[in-house]
Amino acid sequence: MADDLTDDELERLQEQADAALPGPWEASVEGRDHDSGDDFIRTGGLDDFAPDLYVSVSYWDNESPQPARTPNDNPANRKT
Repeated sequence: MADDLTDDELERLQEQADAALPGPWEASVEGRDHDSGDDFIRTGGLDDFAPDLYVSVSYWDNESPQPARTPNDNPANRKT
């Protein structure tokens, strides 16, 4: 079947999954979660090994942000 992933593609996807920061990620929004400071996404709890992602947006439409991959990261989404 033309849509099947090759072993190399499956291995690449597994490597990406293994390298991803563990969830859950937590959004922290000024005015909602704290009184001063920046809006950010905590990616690793209180552990220092994982970076906080600082963002600037005017509207939070997701209370529980999830790690995302672009469609092109998935070989199954490529057009042949």
